[in-house]
Amino acid sequence: EGSCLMGLGYALTEEFVMERGINRTNLLSKCGVPTIDDTLDVDVILVEDPEPEGPFGAKGISEVGLIPTVPAITNAIYNAVGARIKDLPAKKERVLAVLREKGRL
Repeated sequence: EGSCLMGLGYALTEEFVMERGINRTNLLSKCGVPTIDDTLDVDVILVEDPEPEGPFGAKGISEVGLIPTVPAITNAIYNAVGARIKDLPAKKERVLAVLREKGRL
C-alpha cells in the first residue's frame, strides 16, 4: 500500500523545484508528499511463490508496487483526455497545458 501511495505522489503531486541552484522547495510541506488523507483503497493480492534462497522461502517485495503506478496513472489520463503527459507531476495545470497544445481546449 505504501509503495502505491509513493507512486501516486510521484505521478500527481510531488515536486522539488530548483532554480539557478537555489532550492525553491525549501519546506517539506511544499513538496506535495501525499498524506494519510490522500490514501486510496488498495487491494493487495499476494501470490505465494516461495523463494528457494530466502529464509523459510521468504522474498522481499519492498517498493515494487511503485514501478507500475506512475505509468498506470499517466495512461489513465491519456485514456480520459487523449493527451500524453510527459512531465511529472501531472498536475492539472500541466494537463491543461498539454490539452491546449493539442488544440483540445
